[in-house]
Amino acid sequence: MSGPSPNVQLFEGVRPRIIARLVELRGSLDPVLARCDDQTAAAQLSSLLDRLVSFLLTRDEATQRDFIHTYLAMRAAEAQGAGAALGTLVAIGDVSAQIVSEELAGRPGAGDLVRALTHATAATARLANNVIAEELGRRRAHKRVLEDGAP
Repeated sequence: MSGPSPNVQLFEGVRPRIIARLVELRGSLDPVLARCDDQTAAAQLSSLLDRLVSFLLTRDEATQRDFIHTYLAMRAAEAQGAGAALGTLVAIGDVSAQIVSEELAGRPGAGDLVRALTHATAATARLANNVIAEELGRRRAHKRVLEDGAP
């Protein structure tokens, strides 16, 4: 059995700094996180970082899509729009890549990790946009049915 991937090892080495930066920025990331104390915000952000690491390891877009669908629904239940929730996910990936770039500059594998984080963030944004577009399509179809009685 092999150990953790080099990307994950590097990421975990700077994870505390990533969480600290995200906690500092939480007011601009997410209004729900802005109302949380530092410890609660850090726990929620750590959970989102766990999801990012999982996606880095598996590159499983179906599982990531399912996560995004659930995340968007949870944020909607807290009166946060899909665009704002998407912005939070992208910001987490961007901040992670920025800190890896700053903190690990010149270390072997750091460039690969930054590229992997950038790819994961872009894929997450694309998947989230697809989920949002599908939901808008369902709402339009439902509106037509209500207005016309036609499918």
